[in-house]
Amino acid sequence: MINTLCKSCVFAQWNNGQIGCEQGRLEIFKKKGLAELIEPEKYYKINTLCNRCRTGKWLLTHKKEDVINETQVKVDIILLNNDLDTNKIESNLDIALNHIRKNTIKQQQIIFGTVPLNYVWYYKLLSEKCKMKFQLIRPIDPQTKLGLLDFCARKADGNYYVVAELDQDTEFLSHIVDDLEVSLNDKLERFVMIPPLAELNGLVVQTYAHKKLYGNEGEPLVDKITKLAKEQNKEGLVGSWQKT
Repeated sequence: MINTLCKSCVFAQWNNGQIGCEQGRLEIFKKKGLAELIEPEKYYKINTLCNRCRTGKWLLTHKKEDVINETQVKVDIILLNNDLDTNKIESNLDIALNHIRKNTIKQQQIIFGTVPLNYVWYYKLLSEKCKMKFQLIRPIDPQTKLGLLDFCARKADGNYYVVAELDQDTEFLSHIVDDLEVSLNDKLERFVMIPPLAELNGLVVQTYAHKKLYGNEGEPLVDKITKLAKEQNKEGLVGSWQKT
């Protein structure tokens, strides 16, 4: 089991023993039943990973506020296009990008997965519209939606990826990166996946889990993760839009 010892952390607060955490995490871990008081030193052991635990050695070359940027959630946004109408593609892309720009925390990159069409046209469109890092994924052979998603996920390098289908409602993109930051770093929720709102639209997946479970090979990844959570009696691995 992964655990974190607070006794050497620069954010631990002391008064005849540990009384708190400058990052406000100790009380949250206590409520979750993950904080264990160690006697006689009277410090806490956190029975999970605390990604903001830092030692005095780290503080020699950093400021305490640096830990926020170091632990900020890294999210790739995968935009899936299944349309051949160039006017619709351009219009739907504009809508999605306008939503994405409303997030305070910026995404790692846009990964644009699409059905076969003129590559140069797509690249020029994305270059003009995105104004941010992007990758264009256009498999030569026709793909199912799940197949196209797997192609795109191979290029993801953030902690999580979020899927949006351009021909559906993409309003959730206007706050998804900020919501994930609050959920993962403020509320300290831990999940591998948030199921989609409809079809693949709104699907959130931990990038490492996608690669470890071979994506949608064999059966849909959503089903794989749902079954795994039930088998291991860890249904918390599957998050929800209501909590995020």
